[in-house]
Amino acid sequence: MTTQFSSLGLKHVFWSTKRGVYANGSSATALANGQNSAMGKLVGVSGLEVQEPDLPVVNALGNNGLVASFLGEAQEGVAGSVTLTALDQALAAVANGVTTHTEGDYTYIPGVPKCLNLADLFLVVNSPAKSVAPSSAGSSGYHVSEFFAVNLFAKTSPAFTTNEVNEYQSQVILNRVGTLPTGQAVQSSQYGTTQMAYRAYWSTHPVTYHAFVGNGTTTTVTLAEEPRAASGAAVQVWIDGSAQAYTTNFTVNTTTKVLTFVNAPAAGANVVVRYAFVGGC
Repeated sequence: MTTQFSSLGLKHVFWSTKRGVYANGSSATALANGQNSAMGKLVGVSGLEVQEPDLPVVNALGNNGLVASFLGEAQEGVAGSVTLTALDQALAAVANGVTTHTEGDYTYIPGVPKCLNLADLFLVVNSPAKSVAPSSAGSSGYHVSEFFAVNLFAKTSPAFTTNEVNEYQSQVILNRVGTLPTGQAVQSSQYGTTQMAYRAYWSTHPVTYHAFVGNGTTTTVTLAEEPRAASGAAVQVWIDGSAQAYTTNFTVNTTTKVLTFVNAPAAGANVVVRYAFVGGC
């Protein structure tokens, strides 16, 4: 697995609401038993910046003029911004805690509402990348970043300029979590910490998630994208935070994009699927 890579720009950016700690798809409300949802896909993302807080430094003067420097733990939150060249009304409505309203040919969304009810969002950002690791140098893939609990004030009015593409720049705050959107706990034995704001990794293909809530009878879910392979490495499933085994618990058909459970997840069970997909052009 590649652990050294350089990346360029953005290509596939997905967002999801949360159902408790679990990924909920693009629905503004919690999925009901038997419902499933893909992540929403953002179009026209021209920039996403994350600013990690600086660590406090304390210098102490010791004997013989020696200076000792101590690094403390970061106390500030992680913040940033996302810039779009296309207005996504679905994202703006969910992120700002408002609704869209349709009359005839037009769908409205309020700008700067009186009351904000910022939702907790889950973002998956795929950036084209090249491996620079000695064993796989030059291999193409993706730098994938997962931001677990994002509050985003989605701006709906751009700075209008002549002969330039208008941009919608929204403010972002990242929160640390102790439980991943799959329901797994963040453990020191795995990450060296019990809380984090995001994680980054290499993938040969872009990555997205799919959410499903069991009803005790439904055994199939149709994924939004074509999985890159029918395997447990390419498609991973968790039910209420418990990892499922490929073939033993589920299978997937890459042609139909249908994921089939050996046994139907129980009513109310939170099912989260992470999979690498064929990204296209």
